[in-house]
Amino acid sequence: ESCLLKSARSYMVMNALDQSGRYALPALAVTSMPQLVVGILFAGILSATMSSADSSLLGVGSVFTNDVYRVFINPQASGKRAVAVARVAIVLATVASFLVAIYAGEILPVIVFSLAIRAVGSFFPYIFGHLWKRPSGAACLASLVLGTASYLLAVRKLIYIPQLNSIITPVLISAISFFFMSWLF
Repeated sequence: ESCLLKSARSYMVMNALDQSGRYALPALAVTSMPQLVVGILFAGILSATMSSADSSLLGVGSVFTNDVYRVFINPQASGKRAVAVARVAIVLATVASFLVAIYAGEILPVIVFSLAIRAVGSFFPYIFGHLWKRPSGAACLASLVLGTASYLLAVRKLIYIPQLNSIITPVLISAISFFFMSWLF
């Protein structure tokens, strides 16, 4: 390798690191790995991303159909009708996800936000709903609503939550409401 080529590769990696690390992995991979390995690496990253995305979208279709449509809208829905509803829910979730991806700017804060939303409200109802006989529907609903609402209000800075970590206090609110409502009902 010529000294000029090594210098160009070093410049490429340093420039990528200056861009807040956004392109560090691609720059490092392209400059330091054989092309076949780079192709396999990026194919693996793309596959993992697509697998996570399609699993989430299938989950949306399944949860909406079984937990909302068949419970509240049409309890006697046939299997064929349920599949059609799931497909529509998946298409709508895909469009919504696409719009969020376009307008969100950076994807990492969106991922952190969505994981936090799922964690703050649903952790206690899910775990203790399976392990404990006492929880009621009211306890699960209170935990979901109060945990999620407190996190959303804290993120929007509409309520003050000590900034140890913006998720700890909403999780505590979710836990307290879950156990209190379980005791009460």
